[in-house]
Amino acid sequence: YFAFETESYELVRNNVRSKILPQLAHGNACLAHGRAAEALESYERALKVNAKLNEVLALKGEALSTLGRYEEAIEIFDGVLAANPRDGDTLNARGIARAALGRLAEANDDWRHQFDLLAQTSSAARACVAMRMANYSAAFNEFGLAIAKEPANPYWLLYRLTAARLAGAPTESV
Repeated sequence: YFAFETESYELVRNNVRSKILPQLAHGNACLAHGRAAEALESYERALKVNAKLNEVLALKGEALSTLGRYEEAIEIFDGVLAANPRDGDTLNARGIARAALGRLAEANDDWRHQFDLLAQTSSAARACVAMRMANYSAAFNEFGLAIAKEPANPYWLLYRLTAARLAGAPTESV
């Protein structure tokens, strides 16, 4: 599926160089297929059309991070966040890059900020961010809310049990 999609976008992007969308679509398909270097090339082509698109810059940062070029990725994420400090996806991506460099306190700061930005109604997302920060008590509570919303989702129960164990909660309470 990805090979066909990538080839299709490759054809379009080579014929329509002055448009951003084919470059983005190709980059996203490549990134999803684990071809970060090709994705990076597509995002750079898109930025040649319009260098100020924060969404494209964030995607370029994702590709750089996937390639292990964390410092470069963090610089890009810093620029995106300077323009939009409430961009939760970029906070998460920068947190991952910082964690990869062993800068855990800074990563946790990003994830704490992301957690605070998430709506109270987004319990599953909040729970996942809490797990990332190793705030297992908060994750336990948020996964409980996620289960109430989606009782048929087995992952929320599994993750809640994991959070309970890590938080030291008695298993009978789950």
